[in-house]
Amino acid sequence: MLCITGKEGSAAELNRRIERSDAALHQAGVKTWMHEVRLDAIASIDDDTFALIDKLGGRALVCCRPVREGGAFDGDEAARIALLRRAHDTPARYIDIEHDVPDSQLTGFDRGRIVLSRHDFNAVPPQALGIVMQMADRNVGAVKLACHVSAAEQLAPLHHAARELQRQQVPAAIIGMGPAGLVSRSHYRAFGSAWTYVAATAQTATAPGQLDLPAALAMNLPRSAGAPLYALVGGPQVFASPGPRTYCALFRAHDLPSSYVPIIVGDLSAALPLLESLGARGLSVTMPLKRSALGLAIPDDLARETGAANTLWLQDDGWHASNTDIRGVRVPLDVTMAEVTRVSGRDARVLILGTGGAARAAVMACAQLGLQITVSGRNIEAASRTVGDRGTTTAWLERSHHAHDVLINATSIGGRQCPWPENARINTQVVFDLAIATEPSRLLERAHAQGALTLDPTAMWIHQGAAQMQLMLQRRIDVEDLETAMSTAARLDHSEGAH
Repeated sequence: MLCITGKEGSAAELNRRIERSDAALHQAGVKTWMHEVRLDAIASIDDDTFALIDKLGGRALVCCRPVREGGAFDGDEAARIALLRRAHDTPARYIDIEHDVPDSQLTGFDRGRIVLSRHDFNAVPPQALGIVMQMADRNVGAVKLACHVSAAEQLAPLHHAARELQRQQVPAAIIGMGPAGLVSRSHYRAFGSAWTYVAATAQTATAPGQLDLPAALAMNLPRSAGAPLYALVGGPQVFASPGPRTYCALFRAHDLPSSYVPIIVGDLSAALPLLESLGARGLSVTMPLKRSALGLAIPDDLARETGAANTLWLQDDGWHASNTDIRGVRVPLDVTMAEVTRVSGRDARVLILGTGGAARAAVMACAQLGLQITVSGRNIEAASRTVGDRGTTTAWLERSHHAHDVLINATSIGGRQCPWPENARINTQVVFDLAIATEPSRLLERAHAQGALTLDPTAMWIHQGAAQMQLMLQRRIDVEDLETAMSTAARLDHSEGAH
């Protein structure tokens, strides 16, 4: 179930949030949900406030979060508890009360309607299991533990605690806060949670990493909460990828209940067992995990030869690995190369910037196209390993002096950052930027202004993505399917922005 939240400063604003969210949820076909009422955010709590809670009835979860637990209430503790008692006198389904409130102050409360909560904005405490069990021993209706995580593998103790609560049939809300904890919100059922908190809008989020309602619905929630998980794992740049919006739109088009989630992972070997236990069946892999992914799965020839994997999918005999980046580079470059080769009168010369997994995929793609390959990286030895026996290297400081017809940026430097020296002309016929970013490519802007043909990261992503989804879903997915899904996601984004 979704629990819609916000930080409205008045009962009137809260009422508008409820009406707008209800309309959106009805339109999306969601059957049941709750609203969290944050009394600590309301500037002037009056009869209208409690009348609204009364109207919500069993759809209301009420809290008055003190500053010590990340809320806004900084007044007298007795006055705070009095507000919660008044909320308790309404038909509200739950009253959220902090774990450090002693039992002596809970006299008269219906324990079955209490959510006993604890927040840690620094890290997951080592004794997470003991904490939730102590709260459960107080015979309350549900327990809530929300802790900050900086990488998904840090969710493991929370998941372990959640499974014990499930075993004892204790309702819960177990949450990893921050962007890295997103999967605990999207796949909340696997964390033993009866609901997940969703902000009405991105601007009214009440905790770090909280989904907003449009994003949650685009992610097929709540339907996808217990469905097979597909995800993009890597560094913080996972949130710049078009994958989550596009693949979720693809799933909706194919009537698949699943979602595709961006997940920050530091150690894939530690995170993979957790993700599998959460229901993961397919993973896209990006920097800096492509090499480690290769050693955690059964590689096909493409992954083995590239020395990196960007796609993992689970079969009966374990995880399998491939590299669809090669296709992503080769296919959009193929038509362009025919024109470059004709004009130049010889095999085109390509300069590849970078020494990571994307660069190795680019080397293989260019070798398949018969191009003369040179690799440049900050570490010349790494560049030599990347190109192998397929070409040559040039020093990073000499890259702008090396003659070439095609330039491929396979570094992580993208968006407004440019891997080409600002004082050097981009003297080439084609520039292909593989670095996905949230901002327009400065490299491609410069290249276009200087007369070069340009290929943006979407050209690579759309071709590798179709191949990737075929492996993960074990069904035919065409480039046209992803193009349609990407257009659908873009229209949805535009519609949300207009509102």
